[in-house]
Amino acid sequence: MEGTANLVVYHNGEIIRNTHEGVRFVCQNPFSFVIPCTMTLIELHNGLCQSMENDMPMRVSRILYRKPVVIFGGLIQFATMPITDEASMQNMFQIHRQSQIRQPQIELYVEFEAVEAVGIQNDLDIKDDKAAVYEGMNSDSEEDFEATYEAGDEDEDNDVGVEAAADNVVVHPSSSQPMYVPPFMPVADYEDGEFRIGMEYNSRKSVVAAIRSYTISRGVDYDVYESEAQTFYAKCKMYGHGCDWLIRASLIQKKGCWEIRRYNGRHTCTMGTISQDHSKLDSDIVTEAITPMRIEANIRQAGNIVVHRFDRRNEVIEVREMTSGKVLVVDLARRTCDCGHFQVERLPCRHVIACCANQRLDWQLYVHDVYKMTEVRKVYRFEFTPLGDPETWPAYEGPTLVANPALRRTSKGQPKLT
Repeated sequence: MEGTANLVVYHNGEIIRNTHEGVRFVCQNPFSFVIPCTMTLIELHNGLCQSMENDMPMRVSRILYRKPVVIFGGLIQFATMPITDEASMQNMFQIHRQSQIRQPQIELYVEFEAVEAVGIQNDLDIKDDKAAVYEGMNSDSEEDFEATYEAGDEDEDNDVGVEAAADNVVVHPSSSQPMYVPPFMPVADYEDGEFRIGMEYNSRKSVVAAIRSYTISRGVDYDVYESEAQTFYAKCKMYGHGCDWLIRASLIQKKGCWEIRRYNGRHTCTMGTISQDHSKLDSDIVTEAITPMRIEANIRQAGNIVVHRFDRRNEVIEVREMTSGKVLVVDLARRTCDCGHFQVERLPCRHVIACCANQRLDWQLYVHDVYKMTEVRKVYRFEFTPLGDPETWPAYEGPTLVANPALRRTSKGQPKLT
């Protein structure tokens, strides 16, 4: 099974059962990695132990997978599945591949236990050598980076120079020491949401979308420094004027994915708010971000709604909110709800989703066509007729319009109320 998966690890925490979404994992400091879908159970154990920064040797005693289970109405409930062997590992990756659209992460609850440090010796020299190489590749020297960047295209496999330089670190095997297993590929932390060197994306479009979302959420902007078939290189608009933010992603043909190979860290010119006039904030970004958020929020809130009664056709349903005691009527045939959100947003509200779960209906049937690509493509069904040479157009004989300079809009951004 090819590809990668985003792994979220909970440890030294708590397993909460019988929630509105089933099982839930909780801990103070969860961490995240990107792992290949071909990883074995032994490699997973080694990587988890290396990720725990502890002076005492640790080993994994138990791994539980938060398994998504699709129930009636398309709702998802979570259950626990123990990961004990290679078969359960492959089963976990198979479930993730089938449900990654609605559950993009693999969530694991891991328990560790201390072991005696007899005969266990970490190869610190190897780690230090590798850390030195990557630290050099991520230095703040722009001259060193440009030299590395220009020489990176010389690889036979069309990879960048970081991988070639890392190959120069020779690791001599030793029978008295365990084999060094490199740590997992880090991804953005939950707290700061920053990029990390080594993050992988399945396409160039995914890289650009991630950079767009990042800059929009921080109220900053960037210029594309270089955009080629195998490289995307961008800098902050304030680069060289108080901000050194830059990012470069390259296509790694060996892996068949795009990878962050250069990153200077967080912005130093962050405004802290999302501007409504951001140059990268287009309709596609808004639609892709808001629609799933609304649906997921409604699915979570549907657990507090009880179906009171319904007609014989199961079309007009009366529901009651457990928290407020409010009673509302949902008409699935006419696509109306007393709350009004179903008519305005044209998306299933929490009351509609509760009705679909009760009647074992697919709530996606009640998503309006305006959110579907088939409806968007209808705009381009007909051919656009060229206007021809403007010199051959007939002379305009209508009234002459004179602009009023007093009504000219001079300020940038959206009009403000006065």
